[in-house]
Amino acid sequence: MNNPIPFMKFRKIAGIISIALFSISVLTLGFRGLTLGLDFSGGTLVEISYEEPANLEEIRSILISNNFEDSQVVNFGTDLDVLIKVADRSGNSKLGDQIFTLLEDQGLPGTLKRSEFVGPQVGSELRDQGGVGMLVALVYDIALRCF
Repeated sequence: MNNPIPFMKFRKIAGIISIALFSISVLTLGFRGLTLGLDFSGGTLVEISYEEPANLEEIRSILISNNFEDSQVVNFGTDLDVLIKVADRSGNSKLGDQIFTLLEDQGLPGTLKRSEFVGPQVGSELRDQGGVGMLVALVYDIALRCF
């Protein structure tokens, strides 16, 4: 009944796999960079509710044809609710209303549930606080190992 499991037998293979995955992650981060979300880059978030399932491709094509190439259009909760994220660093707080009006004018009437503007200042604060938190955790971990 005493069957020991030889964990340490595979330590070199596990170490090589870990180093390879770490290297790939660092290279990918170096080449592609971070893809920052709306919270970090700043922009407008628009939530629209429709009575029938929304055609996301049609909404995307309308937005692209009206110079909103950086927009993201996804279902939110159900297929009746649509969440539109538009990267906008100009600080236009009325952009959500403009997008809603644009979609209504193109024959997609719905109900505007919310329209929020997120400034890039909030994202920089979150990034800075996250970095400080990570450094504090690292120092705390090192202190625990040393003492």
